[in-house]
Amino acid sequence: VWAEQGTLQPFPGSLKQNAIHAFASGADLLTYFQFRSFSYGAEQLEAAVLDIDGIPRRRFREFQEASEELRKLKGLLEESRIRNEVGICYDYDSHWALKIKPIHRDFSYQSQLIQIYSCLAGLGAGADLIPIGEEIRRYKLVIIPTPVIMSDSARELLKDYVADGGTLVTNFLAGIKGEYNTAPRESVPAGLTDLFGIRVAEGEPVFENTVSKIVLRMDGKQYTGRNYYWTESLEPIRAQITGLYADTFRAGEAAVTQNDYGMGRAYYLGTWFDFKLLSQVFYHVLNAAGVSRAPFRLNHGTEVITRHYQERPVYFLFNYRQRKSSVVLEKKLKNVMNNETLSGRITLGPKEYLVLEEA
Repeated sequence: VWAEQGTLQPFPGSLKQNAIHAFASGADLLTYFQFRSFSYGAEQLEAAVLDIDGIPRRRFREFQEASEELRKLKGLLEESRIRNEVGICYDYDSHWALKIKPIHRDFSYQSQLIQIYSCLAGLGAGADLIPIGEEIRRYKLVIIPTPVIMSDSARELLKDYVADGGTLVTNFLAGIKGEYNTAPRESVPAGLTDLFGIRVAEGEPVFENTVSKIVLRMDGKQYTGRNYYWTESLEPIRAQITGLYADTFRAGEAAVTQNDYGMGRAYYLGTWFDFKLLSQVFYHVLNAAGVSRAPFRLNHGTEVITRHYQERPVYFLFNYRQRKSSVVLEKKLKNVMNNETLSGRITLGPKEYLVLEEA
């Protein structure tokens, strides 16, 4: 399958868009493999900037356009910075523990991180990928996906972070093992039951015969979905229940909780959701944590990267689709490239991008 996909030519506009996206995301250098098609070796059929005959065609011209537009954006990119307020913790120990002992044939630690990142991006919130360490303190919201391995020092750090006003989100199997991959003989999440205000009563994989309807109540609204991969029944100690199992023998048991701890708040997701329902969860969490978001209503396949230039936000808006896509602007914005003022619903062409700032 890879060999078949590897020979595809880049869709018109994607080379330029990818170049702009890389620098908007913080890249200092972008190189392209291959510049000219190889005349020998295993990758002769790979798409290159120049074909084997060296004649400039659309890919070369698109690279030229990207270079010209990057020159126009040079000052803005060099003098602006990304200031994300959300950190997603990537824990290699947990990743490997879940590889050694898989919990579900369809579950992937990395895919879960990508889904979280994509949900946040769709909501206009950027995120940094970080380790579980002291640097979590500079984020308003920290998300730690399936941290099955957790040291005692990490547990204390998370408690201090939330007590000092941070917002923490984690999900099933949190802290079930210590740093040496052994399980302590105590209630889970081990050492964190006071932080999350719960104990986990039961847990099992989600198969066809254990699928359950989930009902979430947040911000005065109700959302429904189903469970995926792993299901835990939560026993609230002092946490508030925001999600319930609505059927099967777990009907009425807690699936999602939130707990105020010190000056902050900790959320625990006892199962997993589809993209739409997960987006609803993070929409609530972002607002509750006071995370600033870009002023857009985005469709699937669009993303915004926010940079700060001279203390004001600049938005790099991308349409990754191979067809047109519409985006709703929640305030008037100016196109940096041509000074045009835009408002309301706008349309981006296939693989198009815009650079916008407040009008």
